[in-house]
Amino acid sequence: MKRIYYTYPVLLVWLVSTLLPQFCIAMPNEQKENNDVVIENAEMRLLISNDGKARSLIHKATGEECLITNADVPLCAITQYRPYDNENFLMFPAKPRTFPANKIERNGNELRIEFQDTYDIAIIELNITDYYIGFTLKQIDYRIEDFFGVKRKTEIDEISLLQLPVRKRENFGEWLNVSWDEQTAICLLGTHPTTYIDAFANKEYTTMYAGLDFQVKLFNSGAALITTSKEKLLTCIDKVERDYHMPLGVESRQRKEYQYSIMSYVMSRLKI
Repeated sequence: MKRIYYTYPVLLVWLVSTLLPQFCIAMPNEQKENNDVVIENAEMRLLISNDGKARSLIHKATGEECLITNADVPLCAITQYRPYDNENFLMFPAKPRTFPANKIERNGNELRIEFQDTYDIAIIELNITDYYIGFTLKQIDYRIEDFFGVKRKTEIDEISLLQLPVRKRENFGEWLNVSWDEQTAICLLGTHPTTYIDAFANKEYTTMYAGLDFQVKLFNSGAALITTSKEKLLTCIDKVERDYHMPLGVESRQRKEYQYSIMSYVMSRLKI
C-alpha cells in the first residue's frame, strides 16, 4: 500500500514538470499572434491592429475613446495612377488604384507597413514627444524574395500617410484640422508645407487625413497627431510649429495686436 501512496506524488511531480513548461511556452506564442502596435505619449495612446487599421485612440486624462473602433479604414494606403509592375499589367486596368495597408509592424521608432496586392513596404519614422506624435515617411522599400533578388523600383504616385476615423464632436475647425469639445481635442497637422491635410465627413465619424504626393514631395514629409484637452491644444500646436520649423502661427495669434487684424474677425466668425 505504501508504494501506491508514494506513486501519486511522483506522478504529480512528473505531470507538473512535463506540462507546465509546455503551457508556459504556449502562452508567449499566443500573445505573439496578436501583434498590435501601440504608440503612446503622455497624453494619448494609439492602437493599430496588425492588419493595418487604427482601432483605438485614448485621451489619457479623460480615458475617452476618440475613434470609431469598428470602422474599416486602413491607417495607410498607396495609390498608383496606373499599374507599374509587370506582374500587375494583366491583373488591373490602366486607371488609378489604391492599395490599402494589410500588415504593420513596429521596430523601435519605425513602422514597417505592407500593402495589399503589392510588394511595397513603407517605412515611417516616429517622433514621440509629450505634446504630439510625429509620422514621417522615410522610404519605400519592397520585398524581393519572389524576384530572385532583383526588382525594378515601383513608382508610387500618392500615399495616404494617416487615416483616422475620429468620432464626431461639437466643433470642427477646418483651418487647423481639429475636432474638439469642452474636454478633448484631436488635431492632425502637417509637419511640412508639402503635406496634404484634409478631413472627410462620414455619417458616424470624420476621417482625418494626411497624405503625400510624389509630384510635390514624397519623402521626409509627414504629419503630427495631437490628442489633448482644449486648453492645451495651442501649446501642443506651437510645439509642432517650432520643432518642424513651421511658421509660428500660435505665437502670432497670441500677440495682443492680433485682435486688431481682419483675420482675427474672420476666424472668430468661423469658430476656428
